[in-house]
Amino acid sequence: MRDLVIALPLVALLFPVASPADVLASPEPAAAAKPAPARSVTGTVVDTTGAVVPGATVTLQQGSAAERTTQSDEAGRFVFDGVGQGPARLTATLALFTPVTQELDGPGSDLRLVLAPQTYTDQVTVQAKAGSMVAYQGDVKFEHAGSGGMGRMLKKAMSGEGSKLMKIEGTGEVFLADQAQEIHLIYLENDFITVNGRNLLAFDSGMDWDIKRVEGVSGMMGGGLFNMSLHGTGWVAILSDGPPVLLDVASAPTFADAAAAITWSSGVKTGIKTDFKMKNLIGRSSGESIQMSFSGEGWVLVQPSEGRVEPDRGPGSG
Repeated sequence: MRDLVIALPLVALLFPVASPADVLASPEPAAAAKPAPARSVTGTVVDTTGAVVPGATVTLQQGSAAERTTQSDEAGRFVFDGVGQGPARLTATLALFTPVTQELDGPGSDLRLVLAPQTYTDQVTVQAKAGSMVAYQGDVKFEHAGSGGMGRMLKKAMSGEGSKLMKIEGTGEVFLADQAQEIHLIYLENDFITVNGRNLLAFDSGMDWDIKRVEGVSGMMGGGLFNMSLHGTGWVAILSDGPPVLLDVASAPTFADAAAAITWSSGVKTGIKTDFKMKNLIGRSSGESIQMSFSGEGWVLVQPSEGRVEPDRGPGSG
């Protein structure tokens, strides 16, 4: 029988043990590089006139990272938090506007994405305030737009609410304005809003409208307590005598002058608040004895004015 030999020296060669001197001489491992801090990408979506555009879809694409999407709020603002450093691409889209893309290679704060209206070759029809056309290009026709029925005609006559409307039909571009007031666009998708008739500039012809009385009003009262309700899918152009303020009615009890509240969303309920005192009878009124109240879920847009005196435009469309 042969002896079993264990080759211990071979094990020592395969797995050498470092000496204390070697341990002391070994370099320290390199510190890991710190990742670049994340940033916030912020900006505003506007149209070619400079008016803010709410409800636009804004997309952020950066390298191989997953695409991120948000929507511009009521003030046209959008925010992407936790964005890595390096180039990125922003794209804003909205129905009836040409998509816009902006390359980002910097901090990415207070960006401005400008959406331009799409150019159409098909014939379209809109309704607008009579006399509001200031210029147009193309083959366009203007004619009086009726009330759309005896019921609405009687409501207009009794309430004094509702603008004189004209129908615009054809192919081209039409430019509308009214005493240099600000214009704000609102897109409805199977929804409705209520508008002070004097502040309605134009709307898509496929939308329906009616005249509604403010809830809580018994009998006929002064201007602004009857308003126009528009419902359907399409664009509505609203006039504001100065930059308006958007109020969230769910956040606090909300009140406004009836002539200053220019439009409010479908989830809002309205009423009347009175602040009548005996001294009002002797000429010591504050001038604010009657206000509109707003409650529910939604918003109300309030202009910094009680409205302008409507000029007598005379017959015709402008």
